[in-house]
Amino acid sequence: PKHVCPKCGSRELELTIPPREGELLSWTKLYEVAPYFENEKPLYLGLVKLGEVKIMAQIVDVFDESLLKEGARVETVFRKVKEDGNSGLIYYAMKFRLTSK
Repeated sequence: PKHVCPKCGSRELELTIPPREGELLSWTKLYEVAPYFENEKPLYLGLVKLGEVKIMAQIVDVFDESLLKEGARVETVFRKVKEDGNSGLIYYAMKFRLTSK
């Protein structure tokens, strides 16, 4: 969360939770990825609009690439990113998947 409004500098802010569903504005496919994403190649990244907020994140569960298009409906999911073998920590991140709606 921000502590100061980036537009006006006000400190009188209100916590707003974006919707869990949104629309895909744009996407790309990556073939070269970080070592801990090797098993997910190719990796799909999308610019997603959630209400007034735009987020760049991974698009998961892509079974038919032809469904990835501007305006496609997506929903928020949390998925495992990596596991730290030394400490046993498991890292999760917000990702998106296409909805059937």
